[in-house]
Amino acid sequence: MQLNYANMLNTPQTGIQITEAEVQAQLPGVKAIIEALNKGEGDNQDRGVPMLGWQTYARELTAADIQRIQETAQGLAARCDIIFIIGIGGSYLGPKAVIEALYGKNYNDLLKTKIYFLGCDTDPEFYAHCLQIAADKNAGAIVISKSGTTTEPAIAFRFAKQLIAKKQGPLAKDYIIAVTDARKGALRQAADAEGYASFVIPDNIGGRFSVITPVGLVPIAAAGLDIAEYIRGYVDARADIDSPDPEYNPAAIYALLRFLAWQKGAAVEYQVTNSAFFESSIAWTMQLEPESEGHQGHGLHVVPAVFPRDLHSIGQLIQQGPRNLIEIATKILKPRVDLEVPEFADNTDELNYIRQNKLTLRDINGMTIDGPLAAHYAAGVPNMTIELEALTPFYLGKYHYMLMKATAIQGYLLGHNPFIQPGVQFWKDRLFAMAGKPGYEKQHQEYLAARQKASAQHSVGG
Repeated sequence: MQLNYANMLNTPQTGIQITEAEVQAQLPGVKAIIEALNKGEGDNQDRGVPMLGWQTYARELTAADIQRIQETAQGLAARCDIIFIIGIGGSYLGPKAVIEALYGKNYNDLLKTKIYFLGCDTDPEFYAHCLQIAADKNAGAIVISKSGTTTEPAIAFRFAKQLIAKKQGPLAKDYIIAVTDARKGALRQAADAEGYASFVIPDNIGGRFSVITPVGLVPIAAAGLDIAEYIRGYVDARADIDSPDPEYNPAAIYALLRFLAWQKGAAVEYQVTNSAFFESSIAWTMQLEPESEGHQGHGLHVVPAVFPRDLHSIGQLIQQGPRNLIEIATKILKPRVDLEVPEFADNTDELNYIRQNKLTLRDINGMTIDGPLAAHYAAGVPNMTIELEALTPFYLGKYHYMLMKATAIQGYLLGHNPFIQPGVQFWKDRLFAMAGKPGYEKQHQEYLAARQKASAQHSVGG
């Protein structure tokens, strides 16, 4: 795994000018940040708990731990036609990123036991669709929630639990795995009372850093993937990513360049790839970075893009729109397959040159990243590229550790704790007030009155 960042420096036609001298000047500070993270120092606590367990958890897993996860998850898969993976935020983004990276978007075409992610939305049409598919089948659930009371997954679990109980009766407990707190919370109480198999979400690892824990490992194992190799890659990355020599540490340089770009006016970061299998990995990054950085007016707005598809939609804006953008591309160097483009005698589409120039589809796909990035750089968009050797569990583990460490470094560069998300509670409070949750009665009445008034004064249309 390498980071190529030449196109982040000395960008023409933009105010986001970063020089090698500026990078070098910041390296001592970055070194101090890495050393603090490695030692567990700095502003890293959430409600009194240091949230750095993601740095050490993987290497502390024993062979027995891994075997129990695999056997429990694969046992559930063997009993089920369908498994609902229930969670929101990091509780679904991490496992979905790995499953899609290794099987593709149409993973259910390959899986004997189908997987559906539920609890990351509240769309009744999607719920009805999933429940209808599972109605006459053996359905199971992997429910992931620290508290068990987070609104969206808790609603989903009610539906799934009802469906499973109707089909399985007293055996329903054998079709549910809970991933939750070790001691407290509604889901822990239910797991203990009902007898579900359960795994623990560590207190010192937040949701967006949790894919290396049972939050990610149990669903990944249920999909039949090699969690031992994923863990091995995650641990293997530490030699480079924990290195206090930032000049040779890709996580450090990645974080520093993003920080410098933000300082100089960058507002938007396009996370791009040329791998259709990698799109959910970008969605994972879209939580990891903004939720960690979006404090006190800080942070970059992360936008996903798959090239060449999105070059035909947002490509014009990237090329000639506002110059407050940066791009970070992830390239997969060794796709699992390659194809030769057919050569036709009539050549009406004028594509025979591809075969004649000894180019394959892999070559063309690589050019759909390299060519646009060169054009964007020339037009004032700084960019850098992560080169990932292949989409395997091992390399995904390396990639995830690199981005987690980079995100932590970035938070410290910005001067705030990257392991909390205090702003989330504001919209939760508004939702609870609208829905009339107990404890929000006064706010609920105020909301109803305000809604009636606004509807009367500021509404148009039939």
